[in-house]
Amino acid sequence: IVAIDEASLESVGQWPWPRQVTARLVSKILEGRPAALALDMIMPEPDRTSPEEWLKDAGDIPGVLSAAVRALPKHDDVLARALGQGPVMIGVGGRRLDEAQTDNGPFVPFRLVDPAGATLAERLDTLGRVMDIVRDLDREPAVAAT
Repeated sequence: IVAIDEASLESVGQWPWPRQVTARLVSKILEGRPAALALDMIMPEPDRTSPEEWLKDAGDIPGVLSAAVRALPKHDDVLARALGQGPVMIGVGGRRLDEAQTDNGPFVPFRLVDPAGATLAERLDTLGRVMDIVRDLDREPAVAAT
């Protein structure tokens, strides 16, 4: 278990961390070849500190600076590459059918192990939809040709 504690916050900075920072942590953990890594967090929106998101609020800046910032990698892409390095699970959230947010599709395959004996259908039928997560984080990683 890797926990974000006060010492981590003092060393790395306030939470939530930019996703390229989370990507470095994911990569470091995966170097240890764990059986699986689960990120107990839901990421329904793009990383606001990512270069393309920063430009949305930057105001009037010189074109050359804007082009240089646009050339930087998206933080969500950096995290997606890190997630693709190993057996990683990220959080999805259920939501009720009457909420306004659009549906992101079916739940990803998983198995529910409930000590109380509830089945997966009993847990999900009251939610009905999946809370969106950033699409770039929910994709198959690109495989390099050999």
